[in-house]
Amino acid sequence: MKTLNLDALAKSNRTLTLNGKTHNVLEMTVENFIETTKAADELGEDASAPVQMEATIKMISRSVPSVEPAELRKLTLEQLTTIIKYVRGDFDNADDGVPASESPTEGEPGKPQTP
Repeated sequence: MKTLNLDALAKSNRTLTLNGKTHNVLEMTVENFIETTKAADELGEDASAPVQMEATIKMISRSVPSVEPAELRKLTLEQLTTIIKYVRGDFDNADDGVPASESPTEGEPGKPQTP
């Protein structure tokens, strides 16, 4: 008999350390995806920067509920952006969990092409 063990897929294997405390990063659930997508749709293209930042903080809070929104508001934009990318899984292929350099690769704008 074959068994599909969905419990093994639902385990979070990522953590985030902020202010000396380690927090579990929850996997994206269908409910979280729906809420995040709805929030993005409601923002629209004309949303102000503060409104966008609050929506971002709520999105992070759904994925890392043990981090208080007040803590997120004290971060730099670079830190907040890095958390967003980490929560989305953009760094999942990094060997050590540390974001790879975001410098342009060969042939991209800002980086000369090799002759």
